[in-house]
Amino acid sequence: MNIPVKWLSEGIASIPLRNEPMFHQLWDDGRLRCGTSAGDAVDRSNARLASSTLERGFRLFIVLPDDLPQRAPLLFASSLVYQWLDRKDRDLTPGRVLYFGSTVGIREHLSNTKIRNLILDKVFPQSNPTLSSTSLISPSRPSDSGLPEVICAYSPADPIALIKRYRPAWIAIDCGNQRNVRWLSRLLKHLKNDQTPIIAWSYNPLSETIREFEQFGGGKVIRWPFRTLAASSLTVVPVILKSSDSHFEDSLQEAYRILAKATAKHNTGRLATDALKIIWGLHRSLERLIVPFDLFETEADHYWGVRSITNLLHGVQRFIATLESQNPQLFQHLSDALLFYERIMQFLRESEPPLWTALSQLCVEDVPTDGVRILVFSSKARKEMFALALLSRFNFSEDDLSDIGVFLSSLTELQNKLEFFSQYSSDQRSILLVGIPSHKISSGMLPLLLLEEFETLVYSFQVATLSRRIKEWNLALSFSRSTAEEVIRARSGEISPLALPTCGSILTLGENRDFSIDSGKVTKAFKSKHLIPDLDEAAEVSWLFEDDVILESEHRVSDIHPTDISYEDIWTEEAFEIHVNGGGWGLFALDDKLNVVVKGANGECTEERFVQALRTGDRILFIHGQRRQDLYELIISRIHNHQAIEIHLALINRWQEELTHSFRKFQKNGRTIEDLLALIQDLGSSITSSQTIRLWLSRQVHAPRDPKDLLRLAESMDMPFVKEYHSRIDKAAKRIRGLHRGLSNRLNNWLQEQASGATDTAFEIFDPELGLSFQDFRDSLAIYTVERTEKISGLFLRQGLGTLEWKR
Repeated sequence: MNIPVKWLSEGIASIPLRNEPMFHQLWDDGRLRCGTSAGDAVDRSNARLASSTLERGFRLFIVLPDDLPQRAPLLFASSLVYQWLDRKDRDLTPGRVLYFGSTVGIREHLSNTKIRNLILDKVFPQSNPTLSSTSLISPSRPSDSGLPEVICAYSPADPIALIKRYRPAWIAIDCGNQRNVRWLSRLLKHLKNDQTPIIAWSYNPLSETIREFEQFGGGKVIRWPFRTLAASSLTVVPVILKSSDSHFEDSLQEAYRILAKATAKHNTGRLATDALKIIWGLHRSLERLIVPFDLFETEADHYWGVRSITNLLHGVQRFIATLESQNPQLFQHLSDALLFYERIMQFLRESEPPLWTALSQLCVEDVPTDGVRILVFSSKARKEMFALALLSRFNFSEDDLSDIGVFLSSLTELQNKLEFFSQYSSDQRSILLVGIPSHKISSGMLPLLLLEEFETLVYSFQVATLSRRIKEWNLALSFSRSTAEEVIRARSGEISPLALPTCGSILTLGENRDFSIDSGKVTKAFKSKHLIPDLDEAAEVSWLFEDDVILESEHRVSDIHPTDISYEDIWTEEAFEIHVNGGGWGLFALDDKLNVVVKGANGECTEERFVQALRTGDRILFIHGQRRQDLYELIISRIHNHQAIEIHLALINRWQEELTHSFRKFQKNGRTIEDLLALIQDLGSSITSSQTIRLWLSRQVHAPRDPKDLLRLAESMDMPFVKEYHSRIDKAAKRIRGLHRGLSNRLNNWLQEQASGATDTAFEIFDPELGLSFQDFRDSLAIYTVERTEKISGLFLRQGLGTLEWKR
């Protein structure tokens, strides 16, 4: 046990509890177990922290030190049981507990969690299960009372309504490994003046949920030293692009300064905010351009969330034109910045982007002969686009790169590759992060930080931003003695006399290295001062608009989305305003679709309609927290990290990637979709339309209905992975389709029950393997009645449309 963990454990052990014998009986002699584990000192400390927090009516967020599977189940189970027995001792009713989570994984863990003969997943249905006569803690105290009623809500549409309805004795918030939880801030703001105790926890020390709790939660955050990172510091080395032609970088830097100052002065009002968002989107897209300009413009709109630079430029020009009469000052600032972007565009029409030149050189030059070079991209879409550029320009595939020890990965993919890369020592690994992740994407940085030292490829003026990021990461990853002391003393505990060593920063900014685009060489570190200019107020404010939402997004199974995108896909001059019962309203693009509840042949069901076809009195089924209103998104949001499902999603994703890459090679040889159709027809396929193949390529379909078509595709386009695993891919697609059908059927049943007032069957299991019931999804769904609609004119950034809000 390292010294900070020992110090914290000893301090927490001194916190008195109202019923010490009960706590010891619960934790001594291995009575409480998760699987084969009876927990460790951290689990016991968390249990005491949570129990004392509930006793005193406090609020606490625990940042766990690792992702061991017993952490959350033991924390929740011990809190639940201790609070129940404590209330029973004081002749109080068991009360209700509201458990808020984002995925259904906790239930699988709780099915392995026992207190003697009681299996804790039995408390999860929204009912009041009773215990058998078997003693829970002491043989002399048989229990004939029920456990507290636990109301479990996953990604709730209206968490506030659940609180008002159930009036819980306390609230548990399981943030898991989530980067962010969309409903959390609304929940915490509502509870600001409420006295309900809260216990929250997360495995991800970089998660946005922690910052939200600190800001709105009304309690303390206690961070265990993150075990994997606590032993040694990690160096982040800036590799600065250098070129004899600095016009591109100089123009970017000047535009950045103008935008930062404009953002600090004019970031209020919808029009100003939308204008700043889209011009920041243009700036980041240019700054992070990692492929030749012409290829990016051709391919960008085929990737979900990625926007072409030309389309962004048209949007910026349109917003600036509108600002001239409505906000002259901001109009002038953005017009000045636009001049620099026009110069950059001219440069790109004549020259290659510096990042592309550097990265393509790093893929083939100075590659370690006895190790690996890993290029890490902020998103999967950017990684795939770079791979496509290498294939198009040099006929070099990812497989070719891996043969020489070069690997491409996105931040999200890195988690599944850690074990492979960890077989190389730090001296054998050369890890390069491409650019600086935005403030939002930083919450997914943990897998990269687990690989010790890495480099990041940046322009010189970005070192200040990198320095700020490292400061943020250090705050998130560091153990705070002062906060821990506050938590312990507030619960009347004593501070451990154990002396704590002075801890340096977990992350440090290394000496700069230069990468010469002209020579393709990296020079060693030099001793001059870091290139970190003073950070002014404008630069500090600018991070608010650094998010990548307008540029790119990590999508679920399909990252490529088929569409014929026009300039108006980024912005629109008309929106549809919808008002629903309960005071809700929202702005939607005219071609957005919503699920409308209609009467079908077998009762009530849903059908998709364009929003402009909605009429007063229509009932809509709205999925909160999703921009795209479809059930596949809802399913994947619940089970994407479930071990039984991850392999299915990985197989589907891998075959779709191979199909995309293989078809690009196929096209490069002058062949078309019609040629591919003819080839698979010659092999016996019953497909009659090339549109079917387009659906496969666009990833709108998980896999062909005829499993033999997978093998026919593999033979027609040299797809070794699909050829070997076509049977498993077919089974994976059928598994996901089955989940979709099961949820759709339960949804229709629920709609009919709503109409007839029949018995609620939401708890009936429709997927035994995962233990899924409709209840696991229902809290994200709401049925609203349209009260009025109106088409309104203006200028709207589509990124901000498509959600419902409620008047305060």
